[in-house]
Amino acid sequence: MTQLRGIAWDLDGTLANTERLKYRAHLAAVETMEGEWRLTADAYLRLVGTSSRLAVTTITHTCGLADVTYEQYSEIWLGHYLKLLDTEVRLHPGVPELLSFLFSLGLRQVIVSSSSEREIMRVLELTKIADVMHGIVSADDVQHPKPHPEPYLLALDRLNLLASEVVAVEDTDAGCQSAQSAGLGVVAVKHDLNTTHRLPTQHVTDTGLLAFKRSFHARLVNAHRA
Repeated sequence: MTQLRGIAWDLDGTLANTERLKYRAHLAAVETMEGEWRLTADAYLRLVGTSSRLAVTTITHTCGLADVTYEQYSEIWLGHYLKLLDTEVRLHPGVPELLSFLFSLGLRQVIVSSSSEREIMRVLELTKIADVMHGIVSADDVQHPKPHPEPYLLALDRLNLLASEVVAVEDTDAGCQSAQSAGLGVVAVKHDLNTTHRLPTQHVTDTGLLAFKRSFHARLVNAHRA
């Protein structure tokens, strides 16, 4: 049995409340650009876990902004999102304690996210968890985003570990597929924005990470053995 030596974390929705902030930033961006229709919560839920380009393309077409380019929309959206991060980003209950606990065990931890490097680093800086991370893999680093295995294959390279030594923690179908295709075991975090996703049986909830600190480590080990 190979020893568990690393954890690859998704960020948005898994560790932090950023999916909700992203939705609000999209609402603000559509309003700023005078979209004909409002982005509904149901429509946004279907985009959780997809690439930024797919999400923006879908939103601009859905909201009557088909003539707006990806770059134009992204610039407006990012401005709204960064402002929300500065005042409202929060880690889920128990996350700081859990990350510190795993760090104390000597496990290498890396963020593997479909967000840009700028977005990820702002969250890590504001939530003060950068010091427990060995590195990040962002959308800027890969040609093929989740569900392709490339993000997790790159994470393994940056951790300098084998797939058999690392477990991924995810909250979407695309993320779980990406990690599993790269050969990692997966633990899923369930919350009210991913109720339609088909997640692995090894899971915790976004509000239960503190209470499940030690049992969560056991779940990581079980996922590693699967």
